[in-house]
Amino acid sequence: MREVAMKGADEEEGDLRIFRSPEPKICGVPRRVFYFMLCGLLVCAAVGAGIGVALEPSGRALAAKQGDNVGQADPPEIKTYTYLPYDVIVDKLLDLQTRFPHFVEVFTTQERYGLGTRGTCTLQGTNQGCKVYVIRIANKQLLTPSTPEVFFSGTLHGNERIGPTAVTEFATYLLEMYNFDTWAKRLVDTRAITIVPAANAVGYAHNTREEEGIDANRDFAWNQDSGHCFKSVPP
Repeated sequence: MREVAMKGADEEEGDLRIFRSPEPKICGVPRRVFYFMLCGLLVCAAVGAGIGVALEPSGRALAAKQGDNVGQADPPEIKTYTYLPYDVIVDKLLDLQTRFPHFVEVFTTQERYGLGTRGTCTLQGTNQGCKVYVIRIANKQLLTPSTPEVFFSGTLHGNERIGPTAVTEFATYLLEMYNFDTWAKRLVDTRAITIVPAANAVGYAHNTREEEGIDANRDFAWNQDSGHCFKSVPP
C-alpha cells in the first residue's frame, strides 16, 4: 500500500494530509501477499523435487535384465556412510569382484607389478605386508582398445580419511546401481575405471600422513635432486 503526502488547497502552509492509494492486486490478492505465496510454493516444489531424487534413483524403470548379476534386489532408498578402515576396504573390493565378475577385476600393485610392501597391515586377523589394492570396473563385453580410461586415487596422505571411503563407495554405487541408475550404467558401459583407494596403504592403515617417514605427496621428480625423489615407491 502506498502512502502519498499531499497538501490541500485550503490548508495552511505545512499542513499535510495523507492519502492512501489501494495496493495493486494480482488474481484478487494483494501483490505482496501473492508474491509471498508464490515463493512458498516454489520452495515447497524444490524441496519435494530434492526428496524425490534422493528416494527415487533415476532409471528405476529399467528392470533388472535376465542373466545380469546385478540389480537383483531393489536398491536401498537411504544410505548412511562411515569411514572405512583399510581391512574393510579390502574386503569390500573383493566382495564386489565376487558379486560382479563381469565388471570387476581386483589386484594389488605388488602382484601385478612386482613391487615390495611397506610396513604391516592386519587383514583377516593376520599381520602382513601392506599391499596397495586396485579395483578396475568396466563392462568387459563392451570394452575396446579405444574405451576411455578414468583413474581415481583416494589418498596419498594416510591421515586424510575421506578419500578412500569416497572412492570405495563410488565403486559400490556404480555396480549396485547399474540396473537402476542410467548414469551409473553409462559410466560402466562406456569407461574403464581404475580406482586406488589408498596408494599409501601403510599410512592409511595406521592413520599417519607419511609412508614410513616419507611424504608420498612430496616425493615426485620435481624441484629436487634426483636422488631424493620416488623414495616412497618400494624397490
